[in-house]
Amino acid sequence: MLHSRALTRVLCVIAAGLIALAVDSGITVLYAIPVAVFASTSDRAAAVAFGLACSVVSEAFGNHAHLPGAVPRLIFGFIAYAGLSLLIVEVILRRRLATEAMYQLRQEAAARAQSESDLISILDSSPVGFLLVSADGGVRRVNRQAARMLRLPEESSGQVDVMSLIPALRNFLKSEFLQSASPLMMETEAWRQDGEAFLCRIWLSCDESRRAGAISLAIADVTEDVRTAEVNGLQDLLAGSRVMLGALSHEIRNVAGAVAMTARLVKRMDGEQARPEVEALATLASGLENLASGQLRSVDPRTDSRTDLGRVLQEVAIIADPEFRALQITFETEVDERDVWVRGEHHSVLQAVLNIVNNAIREFSLHPGRAHLYRIRVECGGDRVQLRADVAGTIDNPDDLFQPFGERSKGTGLGLYVSRTVLRSFGGDLRYQADPPCFVLEFAVAHSPAAAPKDAEWATA
Repeated sequence: MLHSRALTRVLCVIAAGLIALAVDSGITVLYAIPVAVFASTSDRAAAVAFGLACSVVSEAFGNHAHLPGAVPRLIFGFIAYAGLSLLIVEVILRRRLATEAMYQLRQEAAARAQSESDLISILDSSPVGFLLVSADGGVRRVNRQAARMLRLPEESSGQVDVMSLIPALRNFLKSEFLQSASPLMMETEAWRQDGEAFLCRIWLSCDESRRAGAISLAIADVTEDVRTAEVNGLQDLLAGSRVMLGALSHEIRNVAGAVAMTARLVKRMDGEQARPEVEALATLASGLENLASGQLRSVDPRTDSRTDLGRVLQEVAIIADPEFRALQITFETEVDERDVWVRGEHHSVLQAVLNIVNNAIREFSLHPGRAHLYRIRVECGGDRVQLRADVAGTIDNPDDLFQPFGERSKGTGLGLYVSRTVLRSFGGDLRYQADPPCFVLEFAVAHSPAAAPKDAEWATA
C-alpha cells in the first residue's frame, strides 16, 4: 500500500512536469488532474505543498508569464490548487473514517448477535425456567424450560397472564416490591396451563432502571425434591425412633435386671416364707427384661451402611465454619488418609459430629476469647477409626456427660447420649478423653465402594 502511494505521487510529479513542458502550456486547468490524484494519496501538508508547486510551475512556464499581475495569478492559482487538494483530502479522509465506522458497527452488530445467540442458548438449555413479566402480569419472554414447565405455547409473548398460573405473584407484582427492587425467593404452588398443579421455587428480581417495565422470574419445579425430602425425613424419623427405642429398651432392661436380681435376693433371704409380692415383683421384672431384650433385637441398627468420613467433615466445615468465623475462631480438620470409609449411615454420623461441634460453638459463644482454634483430627489404625474433636473449656463432671436428663446439663441432656447411642448402633463409640481433653468418636472401618466386593458382609464389631 505504501509503495503504490509513493509510485502514484511520483507519477503525479512527472505529469505536472510534462504539462509544464507541453507546447501549449497555457491550459493551467490541466494541473488540477495531478493535484487531485496527488491529494488522494497524501496528507494535508503534502497536498498543499504540491498545489503551491503546481501554481509556481504554471506561472513560471505558462505563456502568460510576460503579462503583468503575476503575483495575483500566483495567489489565485495557489488558492485554487490548495483548495482542490484540501477538498480531495477531506473527502478521502471522511470516506476512510466512514468505512472504519461501518466496519466497527458491523463487528459490534455481529458480536451483539453472537452474544444474544449465546444468551438465548444458555437460557434455553438451563434447567431453570426464566420469564420476563410485565408489571400487569403479562409474559414478555419465556425460555424453553419455562414453556415446558408451564406448558405454554412456543410464542407466549403477550398471550399468557402469569398470575393465573402462579396466583402468589399477584401480591408481589402489585405491592412495594416494584419500588424496593430487592431480590426475593419464595416457594408456592402453581398450575400448568392444562390445569395440573405442582410445587415451584421462584426467584424474583426487578431492575431499578426498569421499575415500570419488566420483572425477571426464575422458576424451578421442586415437586420431586419435596417428595424426596419428605420420604427421607420419614426414614430419618423412623431411624431416629428406632435408635431412641433401642436406647430406652437398653435402659429398661438394665433396670428390670437390677429389680429382678434384688427380688431374687429378697426371696432367697425369706427362704420358705417368701412373700407372694416378692415373687410377683420378680416375675414382673423378668417379663419386663425379656420384653426389652426382644425389642432390642427388633431394632435395625443398619449395620450394612457406610459413609465417607472425609465428606462428613467437609459438610461439617461448610455448616459450622461461618459460626466459628463470627466468633473469630479458626476451624480446622485433619485427616490422615484421603478416603476414610467407616460403618454408619451418612446423615446419622453427620448429626453425631455436628452435635459435638454445636456444643463447642455454644460454649465459645458463652465465653468469647477462650480459644482461637478448634480442630477435628481423624486417626486411622487397624480396623478402627478415631475422630478427635477439641473440647471447649473444662469438663467438671465427665462421668455425667452421657447421662440422659442430667441435672447439670445445660439442655435436655440427650445430645451426647443420643450421639453415643447412634454410634454404638453402627459398632462405634463416643467417649470423653481427659488428656488431652477431647471427645473421641470411634468408628469401625469399612471398605470403599470401589474396593469392596458386591457380596461382602460387614464383620460385627
